[in-house]
Amino acid sequence: MQPRRLAFAALFAAVIACGDDMTVVPEESESKPVCMLLVDTHGYWQDDHGEAISDVFGTGHVASQCMCMTEEELESRSLHADLNDLLLEECERLAGLFEFDWNECQKHHDSGLWVGFTYRAWNNYWDFLVPPDLVCE
Repeated sequence: MQPRRLAFAALFAAVIACGDDMTVVPEESESKPVCMLLVDTHGYWQDDHGEAISDVFGTGHVASQCMCMTEEELESRSLHADLNDLLLEECERLAGLFEFDWNECQKHHDSGLWVGFTYRAWNNYWDFLVPPDLVCE
C-alpha cells in the first residue's frame, strides 16, 4: 500500500508543479486599424481663394490614411512617421483633383500637425474610415 501512496503523491506533486509554472509566454499583439486624419489643410488657387482639402470626390468625408498597428506601436508612435508619409501622398493626390496652384500638404506633414489626429479605428465612430481592402490580423 505504501508504494501506491508514494506513486500517487508523486503524480499529485507533478500535476501541481505543472500548474505552478512561472514561465510567461507573451501574447502576440493583435494588429488593428489606425487612421490619421487630414485636418485643417487647405489648397489655394492663383486668386488666393482657398478651400479645405477633403475627399469629397471619393468618400465625401474627411480624408485619411489607415494602417494596421498593434497597441504597442500605436502608443509608442513607432509607425506614425510612416502613416504621416502616406497621408502626405493622399493629400497631394486630393489637392491635384482640386487643381490647386499650391497647398499646405508638405508644410503640415513636416510640422507633424496630422500626427495629433491619429485614432484607433475599430468598433468606434472612426471605423468608417478604414478602407475595405485593409485587413489586419
